Amino acid sequence: MHRLGLIAGEQPQVFRRCVESLQRKMSGQQVPFELVLADAHVPDLLSALGREDHEGVSRALVAAALRLRADGVDGLALFSWRLHEHAEKIDDTGAFPMLRLDRMLGQTLASAGAVAVGFLAHSQAYLRPDVRYRMFYEFEIDLLCPNEDAFEALDAWSMDHDTDPVPTRRRELVAGWIKSAWSRLIRVEAVIAERTELADFARKDLQFRPAIDLEDVWVDGLVRFLCDSPDPKPKPVPPPQVSMEAAYAAQHEVCRLLKCDPRNVDFTQDRDGEIAIVLPNMAGVGQLPDWLGGVRLIKP
Repeated sequence: MHRLGLIAGEQPQVFRRCVESLQRKMSGQQVPFELVLADAHVPDLLSALGREDHEGVSRALVAAALRLRADGVDGLALFSWRLHEHAEKIDDTGAFPMLRLDRMLGQTLASAGAVAVGFLAHSQAYLRPDVRYRMFYEFEIDLLCPNEDAFEALDAWSMDHDTDPVPTRRRELVAGWIKSAWSRLIRVEAVIAERTELADFARKDLQFRPAIDLEDVWVDGLVRFLCDSPDPKPKPVPPPQVSMEAAYAAQHEVCRLLKCDPRNVDFTQDRDGEIAIVLPNMAGVGQLPDWLGGVRLIKP
């Protein structure tokens, strides 16, 4: 019998509902296990996260991990991405194996050969730069989030009100914002959804397939851990034809023509998976060509 500890960085009612959903989804798995929750430390974590107290979060996280260890758990899962930047503090204790949602998700996407993925969530915590950086540098996956307007609308579909129907007009507005941004900027190969209802929204309203439910990623990762199964291997992705040297040269020329700071000119991937440049919304952009030095320029 495995005993798996869970530590959350979410409100207790949110965590409780997510755990219940995980337990339902794992009920069909022939895996003997018990989930042990670090309930006592949730208020400390939430308080430190709310104050943006980095050291306070680390202390509360390590205390929760050591308490779970004393309770006899043989593995640990961090439930919130907001906690993952503190994971090395637990690694330093050498207490037990640790499961991280970002790593599970990266492995799942890499095994499918995805390099550009849309992300839908209720929580703006997923806009944190460290989440996207870890996904990109560890797995070379570009995680594309909706803009803040879409996040505010998605956040209105709170977990405590799932039974209320979402107004059709609101669904259409959010779908329009997201489809416009994603189709213009990048070739989105899959959509990841934080909750089951958002995965349904991606399939029905955005017409994106595959739409992956994060809860399913959790279950797959937990089952692999509990069964001592190997992690999925990444699928080889063909290298882009446009070199970074050409991309930087095009960026330099764009900045010269627009007289702007390079930080205002972002790199992305176009629909063919090639490196492209996203132009800022400023005077003179309309006079630029669609291509510069073999690099596509994406206009606002």
